[in-house]
Amino acid sequence: MPTERLTPERRRQLTRDALIAAAAEVFTEKGFQAASLDEIADAAGFTKGAIYSNFGSKEDLLHAVIGHVKDMGLAGIADALDSNDGPDPAGGALAAARPWEKLLGRSDDLLALSLELRLYALRNPEARERVADLERGVSDYLATFIEDAFARQQRTLQVSARDLADLGRAAVDGLEQMAAIDHAQSAHYHRLVELLFVLLARAAAEPDPRTAPKA
Repeated sequence: MPTERLTPERRRQLTRDALIAAAAEVFTEKGFQAASLDEIADAAGFTKGAIYSNFGSKEDLLHAVIGHVKDMGLAGIADALDSNDGPDPAGGALAAARPWEKLLGRSDDLLALSLELRLYALRNPEARERVADLERGVSDYLATFIEDAFARQQRTLQVSARDLADLGRAAVDGLEQMAAIDHAQSAHYHRLVELLFVLLARAAAEPDPRTAPKA
């Protein structure tokens, strides 16, 4: 079978993927500030010029790494939600929680990398809007999943999907950090993620007591 010819676009994407993978490895080993572009390029098997032609700067490369990690988590949530067709919102919530549980067990270095991006934004005002855009994009993506899940179950949301997404993300981020610090209690934090998703799903589907008909 003949080998598929690589187009320039495909070749460029493969180069970007290799650089992102190498950057993730070097950043997690040495930290963002200490990592050098020469080290990243060498790990990927390219010259430093390949980084500048594809990303422009080390900060751009960090954004790409964090975006890649978050995209993997979101893809897992999408698969979990698509596999749940039951009428109980708790079932969908538990399915959605499982990918987040995997994130709780991910490398402590990757967690540190995500926190480092936020610290970088706090310490560099010129980078804040870009990081904020990334964060908003993740919440918007999750909100779409929530809306679709409730629509499939023919249930009406009593709060906005975006509010649920932000609440869930904030709580899971905190639990993820606690699990990374206290490995002895990691199973406890995994259970809390499931509990959080179930409570949010049930509360969001319950009638608003302010609008419910009086007996």
